[in-house]
Amino acid sequence: MKKVITASICIMVLLFTSAFSAEEIYWGGEDLEGVTLKDFRKDTVSDISKYKGEYHFGESEGESTLKIIVTPAGKVYAQLYWAEYNVKKNKWDLIVDNYNNVKIEGNKIVVSGMNAEFMIYTKENVRGVLETVTENGKKSYEFGNYSGELYMPGKYPEMSTREITKEELSKKSKEELKIMRNEVYARYNMSFKKGGDMDKYFSKQDWYYSNVENAEKFLSQLEKDNIKLVLEIEKQK
Repeated sequence: MKKVITASICIMVLLFTSAFSAEEIYWGGEDLEGVTLKDFRKDTVSDISKYKGEYHFGESEGESTLKIIVTPAGKVYAQLYWAEYNVKKNKWDLIVDNYNNVKIEGNKIVVSGMNAEFMIYTKENVRGVLETVTENGKKSYEFGNYSGELYMPGKYPEMSTREITKEELSKKSKEELKIMRNEVYARYNMSFKKGGDMDKYFSKQDWYYSNVENAEKFLSQLEKDNIKLVLEIEKQK
């Protein structure tokens, strides 16, 4: 009888321990019950440009998109897009967190403010980014699956994805240069002067949505550098 009781207690202790030691891993806003870190393996590549693309986290009001940008020069930038509800204006405001001077070491994303690495969820063979979140000393994990190539609508997506050169800009007209630099702001839904040239031009683009007063704060360092160069060449025309 004592042996039975002892065995029962041991089983209860094991169940209790496992319940509190299991990792909390979320995907699409849901807890992947029964899934542990052992169900993920490192996604290592020989060319870091293969990490370039968009990764989707969460669901509905808690969703966000992580954009990984790798330029031909080997520089890496990361942008986290999400939305915050504005009670006063009764609308969702776009928020963009920029991570500049990002390094990729092995499969890890090395940058201040982010603890993440490229992983493969082996149970479903899905590529993505696994982020470690620490709150009140407790760790949990969120998996953002690769959702596709970078979405940069417009005629000049390169303004947001690679370093622009003086040589290519010198071949553009002054009007083209103006559109190039303003298209960057338009991708962040910035409103232009009503009735102005840029307002008329972008209002005709099916991807454009006017919803932001000033998008300067959303720009990555890459975009800022490209716009600066465009302005320099534009003044010479």
